Amino acid sequence: MVVIKEIKGYFHFENDIENEGGKPSPLVKLNRFFAPYVAKLFLYTPITGNQVSFLMIFLAFVICVLFSFGKFWYSVTGVVLLFFQIHLDYIDGLIARYKGVPSLRGVFLDLVMHSVTGPLVFMGLTVGVFKNTNSMFFLIFGMLATIFSFLATAVKDLKDEAFMIKLKRYAEGKRLYELKGKKLEIVSPEEGKSKQFLFWKRSIRYIFLYLTFIYVPFVLIFSVLFNFTQWILVFYGIAFSIRWLIILIYEFDIDYKCLEFLFKPYKPK
Repeated sequence: MVVIKEIKGYFHFENDIENEGGKPSPLVKLNRFFAPYVAKLFLYTPITGNQVSFLMIFLAFVICVLFSFGKFWYSVTGVVLLFFQIHLDYIDGLIARYKGVPSLRGVFLDLVMHSVTGPLVFMGLTVGVFKNTNSMFFLIFGMLATIFSFLATAVKDLKDEAFMIKLKRYAEGKRLYELKGKKLEIVSPEEGKSKQFLFWKRSIRYIFLYLTFIYVPFVLIFSVLFNFTQWILVFYGIAFSIRWLIILIYEFDIDYKCLEFLFKPYKPK
């Protein structure tokens, strides 16, 4: 017998990137409330967490096609499926952990799903809007929204990849001379920063909270119902571009100082 209380014990609260000040947003709380009940339905079937992740990837392509028609009811259906797809993101991990089979492959699939959903949604919206307006203006901003919806989330992943490349080389005993004489310590990214800098950082982080893709369906449902989706493309085309630039500068500025201790096992004696 699958027990809801037991399912809730498999949540990974620290993975909720929408947290602000350590507290989950109302949307996260809502998803957490319904997720165990939906997961319970899946747990009565042989469906695995990875299969749910594949379903989310498939739904992203379906949603893209629906939006590309540029028709009202197709777009409404696309938004409804998008809400469902995003909610499933809380389900796959629950199923895998409940069944005792969490894996790095599951994490990989989850990252793939997140990397394709935003671009596919904005690609579909751009095609649909261009069919209805035949406007290069909206096409350009739609393309920007499509491209930077991916790039804005990929900056940290690319930075982590650069870190892993170095770490793997050191673990293989290569290029250890680069660590010779290097001081290794844990340094906070905020160490030495002024109060004014920290204030603006928190303010920007709060703004970025509502520019994450999880909030896009709430904007789209109104834009589809009241027929102003083309201006949503303009907004996200600009917002995502600026967000990408700010994240890029920030990640470059803080460097890897807070992670240097991970190189310590490979430092020459």
